[in-house]
Amino acid sequence: MSAAYAGNATFAAANSAPITLVVAQAPSQTILASSLNPAPAGISITFTATTTAGSIAPSGSLQFFDGTTAMGSPVVLNAQGIAAYTTTNLSLGTHPITAVFAGNHDLLANTSAVLQQAIDPYIGDFTITVKPGAASITQGDSATIQVVVNSVNGFNGPLVLACTGIPANTIYTLSPGSFSAGQGTATLAIKTTAPKLNSANKTDPGPAGLHRASPIIFAAFLVASFAPRRFRRRLLCLGLLAFCAAIGMNGCGGGSLLSASGGTPQGTYDIQISATYSSATPALQHSADLILSVKPM
Repeated sequence: MSAAYAGNATFAAANSAPITLVVAQAPSQTILASSLNPAPAGISITFTATTTAGSIAPSGSLQFFDGTTAMGSPVVLNAQGIAAYTTTNLSLGTHPITAVFAGNHDLLANTSAVLQQAIDPYIGDFTITVKPGAASITQGDSATIQVVVNSVNGFNGPLVLACTGIPANTIYTLSPGSFSAGQGTATLAIKTTAPKLNSANKTDPGPAGLHRASPIIFAAFLVASFAPRRFRRRLLCLGLLAFCAAIGMNGCGGGSLLSASGGTPQGTYDIQISATYSSATPALQHSADLILSVKPM
């Protein structure tokens, strides 16, 4: 490559010395990830490789390797520079997985860091259900729920039960709290708390209450005496109700007023009962929902 100057009236034309310009391929990198690691034998695993090269959109293909053994055929990168490979055929043990980008006209080839994929023995699984799945109780009452865990495909590992989402001021027991052989039936007993009645002394003694109620009685009988017969009974009943209200509000013989507080709050609660196997990898956990409605007394 060289540059030529055409010259003008003042300066003569001239040519530069030639130079050589080399356009090199840009570097790239690939990051490899596993959908599940460790994974039980026979479970589907997807390896995802993402190739980047700065502002350049990578194109081309990737080859996945287990050690030095190619896994399937090369996979073409999508528009985001991502390629994936899924398999269920990895044997027990640890597998050194890599993804190799072949490179292209613009980008250099590269190899991802090694991903150590662990394959553990398949241990089966389990299911958990609650019967019934919903309960409605009044404050102060209790409910009993059955928690049933069933083994799947020969699972026989130890399980620990737990319960979350219990409302405040509520007592519960889960018995038994664990299973030694992967299955069993437990009982969840839930006991709600009734509101506590609180008393407060009235400020007005009984005689004062009667004194305040006297005009009410007099007015009721006076109006009733002049009212048509068909309204007389209704007016007397209204007067009696007003009299009782006056006595209740002002006190009777130095009594007390009652109010309620505390107890299990009213409402609907989503309680989760879970069973967990964590003695070895892979850990397993499943849960079931109990919808509990707490109604006022």
